[in-house]
Amino acid sequence: MFWTRETPAPTLPRAVVVHSLEHATAALSAAAALDQPITVISPHNAGSIIGPGFFAELVRQARATVPTATAVALLDCQTAAGRAMAAVHGGMCDGVIYTGRYETFLKLADIAMEKGMTMLDHRPEALDLWQRQDIEATVTAWLSRS
Repeated sequence: MFWTRETPAPTLPRAVVVHSLEHATAALSAAAALDQPITVISPHNAGSIIGPGFFAELVRQARATVPTATAVALLDCQTAAGRAMAAVHGGMCDGVIYTGRYETFLKLADIAMEKGMTMLDHRPEALDLWQRQDIEATVTAWLSRS
């Protein structure tokens, strides 16, 4: 499914921005301990900076380390249509954030829907874990907020 700012998505689980495997694993551990789902988002433009494959592998390893966690993984490609296309075609994550041309967004969204992926034209509210201390406790507090 795809959603825009004008047609918001059904509520995604609370989201965190992860910058490393350590962040992703700690976030999933906190979510599993609370028995809550979580949305894991790549940093801004990670589709171009680290690539879809790297982010997919990071999420795969975190999920393998914490198999009891339920997580949605979103790759931010900003305006990089080629990277977004690679992520969608490769099924490398659960969804893609693409903020480029709307016509391109709609084309990508059609393909994403066929693959059961989420497509967003904006970043959802999220806790950025960059330079945070005690990641698991920080994520636990974030997920516990009402």
